[in-house]
Amino acid sequence: MRESLLAFGREFPDAPQLDELTMTLAVQLDAGGDREGARSLLAGVAGPRSALERGYLFLASEEVEQGREALQEALAGVSPGVATELIALLDLLDRLEGEALAAFMRSAVFAHQRRTEEALSELELAVEAVPLDGRPPLLAMGARIADVGEAPEQAAVFRERIVRDHPYAAEVPEATLELARFQGATPEGVEAAIRLLEDLILGQPNSAIVPMARRELQRIQSGVD
Repeated sequence: MRESLLAFGREFPDAPQLDELTMTLAVQLDAGGDREGARSLLAGVAGPRSALERGYLFLASEEVEQGREALQEALAGVSPGVATELIALLDLLDRLEGEALAAFMRSAVFAHQRRTEEALSELELAVEAVPLDGRPPLLAMGARIADVGEAPEQAAVFRERIVRDHPYAAEVPEATLELARFQGATPEGVEAAIRLLEDLILGQPNSAIVPMARRELQRIQSGVD
């Protein structure tokens, strides 16, 4: 497969498919235990998918600066949703240090590989390694990892911790809205969801999340009616 890919690259060096094909093979090499082979394959290819994969391979080897540069390179060419996640990831790479940074990098790599339980386990280590006021962004990242890994209960736990333990954090409005959506999905959680949304609307009326919170409150209340 590698020889076929190299032959394709020589014949069509500017083909947009080269980026995706290289990334796909690099992922397979890394999953098979050949991380160095994956890195060498990606080294000569330009493109957002290859840069993204290259960035995570650097993080897996705890090469922070190289990982940050590759992820920055990928930003311009990925979808808006992926770009949003990358910006949050890069922000935490800049903030963290020591054991918190090492655990967070392991978590990010596991999450990229869709190994949700391992990602969340490492994220908990990062949370415990930072002061209390530095935890909300990590908890928000944990909630997103759990969402992608189809673990809504775990995502709700992370958001409950943000709302309960960090009431003035910038992450509270989004965490409150998503937690209310989760709780409002079951009859026994409707009252708690309504209280959450009402508190958000009254407590932070200028938040950009408030219009969505109002619509969610109306939706839940109309269901109760």
